[in-house]
Amino acid sequence: MLREKFTPEEIDFLSRAYDLDFTPNQEFPEKGDKNQVVFLTDSNASKYVVKKYSYDFTPQIAEFQLRLNDFVYACGVPTPKILKSINGENLTTFENNLYSLMTFVEGRHPRESVQSEINLAFHGLARFNLALGQFENLEEYEALPRFFKSHRRLLEELEPHLPRSACNDADEYVLSQVSRVREMISTVEERLPKLGKPKQLIHGDFNLGCALINNGKLVAVVDYDLVRMDFRGTDAIHTSDLYCFDKETKDIALDDRVDWDKLKECFSEYRKFDPSIRDQIESLPLMLADVGLNSLIVTWGEGYLPTSSDAERDYFSRRYDFFNNRTEIALGLEKKLIKTLKNA
Repeated sequence: MLREKFTPEEIDFLSRAYDLDFTPNQEFPEKGDKNQVVFLTDSNASKYVVKKYSYDFTPQIAEFQLRLNDFVYACGVPTPKILKSINGENLTTFENNLYSLMTFVEGRHPRESVQSEINLAFHGLARFNLALGQFENLEEYEALPRFFKSHRRLLEELEPHLPRSACNDADEYVLSQVSRVREMISTVEERLPKLGKPKQLIHGDFNLGCALINNGKLVAVVDYDLVRMDFRGTDAIHTSDLYCFDKETKDIALDDRVDWDKLKECFSEYRKFDPSIRDQIESLPLMLADVGLNSLIVTWGEGYLPTSSDAERDYFSRRYDFFNNRTEIALGLEKKLIKTLKNA
């Protein structure tokens, strides 16, 4: 997450664009966001959220997401409210940078150690994606480029950059897994088109950092910069994977990587607000394998593509096998996962 403060010139621009007298005081959110997010306070001590979009967010993508926000807000989903500029616009531009302004919601992120708070996050995800399922105005919709490419294509583009021989543990692991990854890609890309399930807009990257709670209640769903068209169940199983699957521990049985009771509770809480998800249960492991393969290839690319930054390479060095374990769990325990989710 970017942590750069706004310049005095940017703050002055935002004050004029929204007719608010912002002070120099700046705060940052606790957890990450693809774009730069800063909390600003005006002279009346009212706090606001300003988002500055990264270079790969075109005005069309940013505007589309802001219209989505307006839609789910109108559906009664707790989200920050987008505030318009004095010109009546959702999006403002200063020195070729895009900005949006929204209300500040007082709250904190759920704690991973408190199941009741995790449950609130699942409630928020279900409500958010059910609302998105009703959104029909897809004009100007654009996904980030990587979502347009197949896993096979992504791996083909990456392979010339993989090491020829192992110089460290990461190299050795990746080279030992390439054949298996190709096999998993073939399985997923052969079966996925046969699911026969509809796609819709989904959050795309939900985790506990995307929910805010206050006094035991869900007060906001935030951070949907990776919103995209996909199966609705993808978010539900991906989020379950984050908090119910152990992908870090070395050399344990695949079955032992899943906290089966926790998985059952998380999915049960999700279904309270999205009971129709039952129709997708038998497809959820395959949806998870699909997400896992994309993350695996992208993360390996952060380790080997010449365009990767030092921060991306550091992330890769710590997580090179993480997403492989996610995909192995999804495919290797498919029948047991389906049975557990049906009983949730």
